[in-house]
Amino acid sequence: MQHEEIRQPHAEIASSSSDEEEDCTTSVVKSAKYFNWDEIATHNTEKDAWLVLENKVYNVTSWAKRHPGGKELILAFAGQDGTDPFLALHPDMAKTRKYMGSFYIGELKDEGDSKSKPNFNKPLLDDFRKLREKLHKDGLFDSSKLFFFGMLAHIWVIEHVAFLIVLNFGIGWIPYIIAGFLLGGAQMQAGWLQHDFGHYSVFNNPTWNRWMHYLTLSHMKGASKDWWNW
Repeated sequence: MQHEEIRQPHAEIASSSSDEEEDCTTSVVKSAKYFNWDEIATHNTEKDAWLVLENKVYNVTSWAKRHPGGKELILAFAGQDGTDPFLALHPDMAKTRKYMGSFYIGELKDEGDSKSKPNFNKPLLDDFRKLREKLHKDGLFDSSKLFFFGMLAHIWVIEHVAFLIVLNFGIGWIPYIIAGFLLGGAQMQAGWLQHDFGHYSVFNNPTWNRWMHYLTLSHMKGASKDWWNW
C-alpha cells in the first residue's frame, strides 16, 4: 500500500506533464501565423524569397547565398511549394531540420483546394515520389566511401607520376606534354570529386563534406571554395 502511494504522485506528474506538452503544442499551432498562396507567391525574388516546405512557410532570403547547392536552386522555387525537390536533395532530414527553425515564419493556410498550389501537377508528383522511394529502397542514394577514397587516391597518384616525369626526364617537349596530359586528367577528376563533396553527397556529416570540398577544390584545384555558391 505504501509502495502504491509513493508511485501515484509520479503518475500524476507524468500525466500532468504530458497534458501540458500537448496544450503547449496546440497553443503554438493556434498562435502560428497563416499565409495563403496569393501572399506567398509575391515573395519570389532574390531580395525576398519564401519557400513552402511540408506545409510550413520559410523566409529563406538570407540563406539563399549560403546554400551549398547555390542560390539558383532556392530562387527557382521561391514563392512556391518546394517540398518534393527539398526532400529529394536532402537525404539526412534529421540534421537538416535542425537548421530550419530560424527561417520558419508560419503555416500554409488550408484553402481546401490543392489545385490552387502553384505549378501543381498531382500525377507527376505521385510518379516522382514513387520513383524516389524505389531508388531509396534500391540503395542508390547510399554513397560508397571506398569509391570516393579510390577517386581521391588515384588523383594523387596521377599528379605524382606527372611530377616524377618532369623531375626525372626534364622539361623537354615529350615529357612536358605527357605530364601536362596527366595533370589535366587529374584536374578534371578533381573537378567532379569536389562537385560531389560540394553537394554534401558523400558523407552524412556536413562537416566532413565541407572539409573534403575545401581540400579538393581549394588545395587540389587552386580555386576558392567560396566560388561554389556563386
